[in-house]
Amino acid sequence: MRPILFHIPLVGVPIYSYGLMLAAGALVGLQASVRLARRRNLDEQLIIDATMVAVLSGIVGARMFFVLQFYEQIFARPERSFIDIFKVWQGGLVFYGGAIFATAAVYGFTRLKKMTGEQTWDMADCAAVGVILGLGFGRIGCTLNGCCFGRVTDSWIGVVFPKGVAPHFSPVFAHQLGKGLIERSAAAPLPVIPTQPISSLHAFALFAVLYFVISRRAEMKGSVAHWAIMLYPVGRFLIEFLRDDNVHIWGGAVGPFTVSQAVSIVVFALAVPFYVVRLRRWRAASAGDANQKGKKDTG
Repeated sequence: MRPILFHIPLVGVPIYSYGLMLAAGALVGLQASVRLARRRNLDEQLIIDATMVAVLSGIVGARMFFVLQFYEQIFARPERSFIDIFKVWQGGLVFYGGAIFATAAVYGFTRLKKMTGEQTWDMADCAAVGVILGLGFGRIGCTLNGCCFGRVTDSWIGVVFPKGVAPHFSPVFAHQLGKGLIERSAAAPLPVIPTQPISSLHAFALFAVLYFVISRRAEMKGSVAHWAIMLYPVGRFLIEFLRDDNVHIWGGAVGPFTVSQAVSIVVFALAVPFYVVRLRRWRAASAGDANQKGKKDTG
């Protein structure tokens, strides 16, 4: 854990690891999107513009969801100020909130540019690989920042985060202290499951499948985006069981599911039938075009 990587010499401005990895993820993700755009002979500038729209709107949406979800636990504390809500570089984003806002913003961008349906799906594919790759870097930022931590474990995979200095304890220490798992005098928090690296590996593995497999084999425009929307919720749903920082639905009144798991269920339940219906229509349309071509050739 290293929330501040270093201070800029002379001026002493801190460089936060979370913000740096967020920026790195955006840049690397953009490169992946542009590479896929080149492979498909698309307008690179359009992809860059859409990515900027997605990044900015995504950060706003992700921060809003985080503040709403964790307001009582974090921002309602006496030592917190209103300005803390806007300090994104210090950590605190919810992926689903960012995805929803970014999707809406990019869709509006495509309408503004009067793009066709095929062009819109092409852009969705390019954006999907960039977002998932960028997420992998973002989770590295979570590791350095100490957020998004896992449950207490005595397994060999457990990692121990530092205690921090009162009153600015590390997120893990403060959380376990609040739950009564440790005493204030403890030298360090209990070992926890390394959910941040696990989440990074999940994102990188999903990116590899999307970029190197699905984007090369799937013929229907939008297939990459469809598979991203279907596969990500599965991994996120499972990883949530390992985390110990998320809010449960209505305080756990409806079982062990967290807010992110509930969103994962809804997204998956909507994405799968939508993909199936669209794939069937595309195949039917392709078969019709092939028949028409065959008739012309024989005529």
